[in-house]
Amino acid sequence: HAWLEVSHPDPRGEQLVRIAALIRKAQGGKLRRQQVGWDPANTNIPACKPLPARVGIFFDWASICQHQKAADGSIAIERTADEEAAFRAALESMQIWYVHQKLFAILVTDLPARCAGTVAPYDARGWPTVERAWANVAKPNSISCWPMLYDVGTGDEAARAAPLHPQQVAELLATKKFTSPKADLPLVLRLYNETIISVLGGATELNFNDAGWQPRDGVSFARVLPY
Repeated sequence: HAWLEVSHPDPRGEQLVRIAALIRKAQGGKLRRQQVGWDPANTNIPACKPLPARVGIFFDWASICQHQKAADGSIAIERTADEEAAFRAALESMQIWYVHQKLFAILVTDLPARCAGTVAPYDARGWPTVERAWANVAKPNSISCWPMLYDVGTGDEAARAAPLHPQQVAELLATKKFTSPKADLPLVLRLYNETIISVLGGATELNFNDAGWQPRDGVSFARVLPY
C-alpha cells in the first residue's frame, strides 16, 4: 500500500477498512474462488474454504516500530533503543512475509479518491513496487491452495507476473519514489537480490502453471532463471 501522508500511511483508516472488508469476505466464503472454484466446469475440483476466523497479519505501519512524525514528516518522537533494534531486525527479514509460499498477500493498488493528484500513486512508489516483486517470486498457483495474491482495488485476484531479475528491479526502482532513497534503495535492492538467490537458487522444481503470464513474463523468467 502507499503512504497517504508523510507522517502516516493511512490517517483516516481508509486503506485498513478495505483490507478488513476483503478479509471478512474471505472469512465468509464470498470470494470468487470460494463460490465457483478453480474450474466451474469441473465439479470435482473443490472451491477454496473460508479463511479462518483467527489470522495473523503483517501490516508494516502497525507491525514494525515507527517514529512518531509531525505533519511535515519530521520526527517528533524517536524510537527507543529497543524499538530501533527491533525495527532494524524487521527490515532485514520483512521480505519473508511477501515471498513466503504459504502466506497470501493483499495489495492496495488504488488510492482514495480524495488523494488523486496530491499523493503519488501506488505504481509510482518504491516500496510497493518491490513488495509486489517479492510477492511474485515464488507463490504457488494451484487448486490445492488459496489464490496467493489479492488486490482490494479490484476485489479479486491480482495479476501475476514472472519473477524479475535483480537488474530489472534496479532499473524499475530507479524511476520510483522513495521517502528516503539514500537509505531505502540500497536496502531493498540487496534484500531482493538475496531473496532471489535463496528462493530460486535452491529450487529443484518451479511451477508457474496457470499464472496468466504475458509474453514479456516469459522473457523476464528466461532472464532471471540462470541468475
